[in-house]
Amino acid sequence: MLFTISRGNVPEYQEGQEPVVHLVSSVEDVRAFQPPLQWLFTDGHAVIDLSNYYDDVADLNKIDWEIMGRRYWADTLEDGDRERRRQAEFLVYQFFSWRLISKIGVMNQEMNERVHAILAAIEHKPAVAVERGWYY
Repeated sequence: MLFTISRGNVPEYQEGQEPVVHLVSSVEDVRAFQPPLQWLFTDGHAVIDLSNYYDDVADLNKIDWEIMGRRYWADTLEDGDRERRRQAEFLVYQFFSWRLISKIGVMNQEMNERVHAILAAIEHKPAVAVERGWYY
């Protein structure tokens, strides 16, 4: 979706990538949260029937970690399933505590300053970092 946004191909949203922030957490933190959260993950885009659902961290190896590390992951003639696999999801049911956010990735220094200004008024302050490589 971020690539599509970067190309201006989302008619309902035309503000570009800059306002998009990445909220970072971890499987370990979600699992340790009290009261316990209901969660699962997929090995591909959740709405595609080919994708499988898992609720055991022992199955994290079912995710295509090699494709997760790639910057470009379009389907190819040799592998027509790359896009689906790259869109694997970790989903939490109904509630996700702000305290589980450990980091906020932003596109540039201007957004870094804007996020810091917003966080100034609240108790839990995740780390904020410019992560230009997370954007197109």
